[in-house]
Amino acid sequence: MKSPEHYHKFIKKLTDRFELLKFLDDLDIGAYIVDKYRVILYWNKKAQELTGYTREEVVGKSCKDNILMHTDSMGVPICKTELCPLIRSLKTEKSAFVPFAVYAKVKNSTKRIPFNIFTFPVSIEGLPYSGIEFFSVSEQAQDLVRAMNIQKSLLPTNLPDFIKVFYHPSNFLSGDMIFFENPYFGLIDVSGHGIASSLISTTLRLIIKDMINENVSLESFGTEFEKRYSLFQITEKYFTGIFGKITDINKLSFVSFGHPSPLKIKNNSVVEELNLPQDTPIGFDFEHEIQPTPISLEPGESILLYSDGIVEIKTKDGFLDTNGLKEVLKSEKDLEKVYTKCMEMNVEQFQKDDISLMMISSQQL
Repeated sequence: MKSPEHYHKFIKKLTDRFELLKFLDDLDIGAYIVDKYRVILYWNKKAQELTGYTREEVVGKSCKDNILMHTDSMGVPICKTELCPLIRSLKTEKSAFVPFAVYAKVKNSTKRIPFNIFTFPVSIEGLPYSGIEFFSVSEQAQDLVRAMNIQKSLLPTNLPDFIKVFYHPSNFLSGDMIFFENPYFGLIDVSGHGIASSLISTTLRLIIKDMINENVSLESFGTEFEKRYSLFQITEKYFTGIFGKITDINKLSFVSFGHPSPLKIKNNSVVEELNLPQDTPIGFDFEHEIQPTPISLEPGESILLYSDGIVEIKTKDGFLDTNGLKEVLKSEKDLEKVYTKCMEMNVEQFQKDDISLMMISSQQL
């Protein structure tokens, strides 16, 4: 960390040449400035009022040290990563407005506040490259937070130790859906994202529950799903899906309907794609004829199911694609960290599509 004089000089230069700081201090929204190293150079009065943190507590400290303890809407910490909206603005050299982008912790409280964020880089001759973030309380967030919590409540809970899931919508609401109803499991990706897709994925969750309760076989999932989905007369949305069944310890069976093929992570960090037979996506009123594919897990092996949002992350070399995801999985198995590593390669400012992950690991015999 540089000396206090360094930050005072920066602020003095800014004050001498511009009325910016007076303007920022008079604002009725929070604002702060960071340098390219993520060190906080300035913190306005409204930022202190909203968060409880004084200028003395934050100026000169790096937001990378998690002083502000920001998370995104799904609780993923962002201050220590490249996912921070302000840092992405500095990297892309583009301004951005992101509603509900950050959940900020209030000092001496467990409360978190959803903030709308507006960020832009500052490149002024004679001054260090820096960025400004404005943040304000999102008054519209309350209803969306309720809707998001309802959708999150449909995620599988009380999972066995050998199954882990991760879910992150591109907006508050997602067209992805993960389910586990022992011995059945799977992942669905409804076309598009947002409110319409989230309502459909919630409906599909109920259809699946009924099918499992009625002992519909895996072989008949496609036909039965197509028939029940057609009753809703939804013509503009289709979905891909991968459905599985635990047939015995470390023995699984899969059917896939236009969904990305699972990845098998082996003991020696080799990751291979399981090229399952593919049937058509559901929602086009096609007939479905597909036989389940049996897959066995050796000790220490895992299988990852994922939605295409993660492989369609745009990197400097093009899309991340399956090969990029395989590379990440060679060194990382924690699903939240897999997500963070992949998103840190994103050259676009924000996540463009919903991302869901489900990992099934071998059980000890």
